[in-house]
Amino acid sequence: MAYYAAHSREFDFQNEWYAPLRRVGEELGVTFVFPHEITDAATNTKERMTAYNAIVAEVSYPSTGLGIELGWAETLGLPIYLVCRESAFISRSVLSLTGHTLITYTDQNDLVAKLISALRQ
Repeated sequence: MAYYAAHSREFDFQNEWYAPLRRVGEELGVTFVFPHEITDAATNTKERMTAYNAIVAEVSYPSTGLGIELGWAETLGLPIYLVCRESAFISRSVLSLTGHTLITYTDQNDLVAKLISALRQ
């Protein structure tokens, strides 16, 4: 299984997002694709999305690019797991995505536990 790890650039995504997802991946034996670790400059994210089983998106931080990626994922019919800090304000556009899982968390350990539980289902 391969999951695309979508997110804003407006936070320390290497430590706050990629690190916990690596723990989830190890626990479940799945792969996360981290967009800022893809070295192919010609990569077309929309085309690559067809190879993923689902999108896992950290939506605590507003981002136009993230919104576009979520729109592509929904158009492609991919399952979307929306993840955010409990205190975060989530845009109406993101909340308008229908039929997707919303996971709120308090810290990295809570994030890991809840995401493992959700992805196992």
